[in-house]
Amino acid sequence: MDNAKFIELIGDYCSEALPPKDREKFSALLRENPNLAAFLGTYEETTELCNQVLKHSIPDGAQDRLTTYLKTHVEKLKT
Repeated sequence: MDNAKFIELIGDYCSEALPPKDREKFSALLRENPNLAAFLGTYEETTELCNQVLKHSIPDGAQDRLTTYLKTHVEKLKT
């Protein structure tokens, strides 16, 4: 399996949406390739961190300040 296909299947693997036969093949690939297993580990950690951040709301006014800041700086980058 090439890296592009691996990346394509990560979401289904993590959400347990792969059919059992495909899940076993994917698991075998991870056992055989420590680099892919390490990549999957970082993917899962990143996903968990993002989920934790999303549980907290943005403080009042912060969204407006962030939007204004980004608009100002994006315009500067265009010139």
